[in-house]
Amino acid sequence: MSGGTRWIPLTYDGSGNHHCIDLSPADEGTHGQIIIMWHDMEERRILASSYKEWLESIADKIETAGYEEIFESGEFEF
Repeated sequence: MSGGTRWIPLTYDGSGNHHCIDLSPADEGTHGQIIIMWHDMEERRILASSYKEWLESIADKIETAGYEEIFESGEFEF
């Protein structure tokens, strides 16, 4: 994290990439939004406007795809 950036990592893939809670969003963002922070990309895409919204989207994916398919295959994308 550099400057005034305040992100709390929620996930980690072993390569420096994270999904983060953003506590210092840009003007168009929302405090507490969930962003993607890929170590080799400047863009910080917003995934959800809140932790609750992000967690609900994960639960929806699990219900749709099934637990075994998501976690045993290792192909789950947040």
